[in-house]
Amino acid sequence: MNLTQEIVNYGVPLGVAIVTALGCWRCLPESIARRYAAAAAVAAAFFVGYAMLPSWAELAPTRHWQWLPYLGVMAMILGPIGLADGVSKVERFMLHLLLAITAAWLLVPTWTSLQPPRSTYVPLVSGYLFLLTVLLEPLPGRISGKLFCILLSLAALATALTIAAFISLRYGRVSAVAGTAVVGCCVATFFQKDQLTMRGVMPIYAVLIGGLAFVGFVEPETPLFGVLVMPAAPLTLWVVGWLPFLKSKERTLIAVQTTAVLVTLVIGISLTFLVHAK
Repeated sequence: MNLTQEIVNYGVPLGVAIVTALGCWRCLPESIARRYAAAAAVAAAFFVGYAMLPSWAELAPTRHWQWLPYLGVMAMILGPIGLADGVSKVERFMLHLLLAITAAWLLVPTWTSLQPPRSTYVPLVSGYLFLLTVLLEPLPGRISGKLFCILLSLAALATALTIAAFISLRYGRVSAVAGTAVVGCCVATFFQKDQLTMRGVMPIYAVLIGGLAFVGFVEPETPLFGVLVMPAAPLTLWVVGWLPFLKSKERTLIAVQTTAVLVTLVIGISLTFLVHAK
């Protein structure tokens, strides 16, 4: 594939994400746009980018990972519902759990050779996606909005590059579309004062980036645990937030937060490389 086609393949979802987010903020009531704009941007961009991939990326799913575009749409609907006024934390967690179980049920292969068996993998993957969602969701309100967007984008793109380099170029291309969709959404968010809109993205980030990390983990003969670490890299921001002596030193805090996420990504890449090299 030539360079021009590659630019189109990833430039289009990037543009779709930006236009969708800005369009939602302009056309929808503020209370709705605040919850849905960013999530709709990622879902639309990924669906369009996925549809532009070669015929092996079928829109009528025949393989487990081909459910991802539809899971993205489901996450775009359910995630922001949980952020509506009047929805309790328990109800929001139940929505996240429903999404995680559905995603795990569809993404875990039905191979008879799967070890551990599917009956074990489904609850484990459900737990992984659920925890990824509920632990990431509060962070946009606790971390500088633009910095969080940058670090989330880095985690998504690093996951895609790792999958392409060590697992499969095909899965890497799907992951790159998902990463580009997240980047486009984050670019659009830079134009907004209200950074809490990114909370609506966390369920779809978990399903797409976390789900693709699981696909990359389970596909090789020897599972690559390192790739599962990478979507969770922004969770290290919780640890940094517990260091009270950094709260009054903004530049130092930003540097430590960025370093923590980058180090986690490097650990994930290193673990993937070491297992892959055996």
